[in-house]
Amino acid sequence: MNIEAVLSYGKVFTGRKKYFFNFLCYFCMALFVVCLIITALIIISEEIIDENMIFCISVIVIFSFVLFLVALYLLVKNNRILKKIDLYLNDAILVSAKVERWDKIDISYKPYQVKVFFEFKNQKKVMISAPGNAIMGYNKIFSKFDGKVVDVLYSDSNQQILFIK
Repeated sequence: MNIEAVLSYGKVFTGRKKYFFNFLCYFCMALFVVCLIITALIIISEEIIDENMIFCISVIVIFSFVLFLVALYLLVKNNRILKKIDLYLNDAILVSAKVERWDKIDISYKPYQVKVFFEFKNQKKVMISAPGNAIMGYNKIFSKFDGKVVDVLYSDSNQQILFIK
């Protein structure tokens, strides 16, 4: 089943976006290695090194390394969430839920924090996207569900809501 978001974590990268971050990791790693090889060749050849060349290579090395670390962090984080989703799907039950914007930030602020109302085993339940977490609870993907009644998967043992694509 295609999961678009998890109430506690927000958007989940699958398909093209996941492949993009994989490509970005490999590209940045290759760029980093190429710059190091060029630097080594310049040092070995004992040519006069221009300050501008050193600056450019240094900037490219630093930029590619930082971009690699960011992409790698996002991939690792996303893979952990995907493993948790597999765990949540073991006991997930399809329920109909009403989603409402819960935060008090300006209406034009796109990342939302939402409250989900649903009924499970004849009990009314309310869950909030990452309660107490000012950063993780806000996500643009939640604006897609705001004010709508949607089918979601609810994992009772893990207390998680999974939004279906």
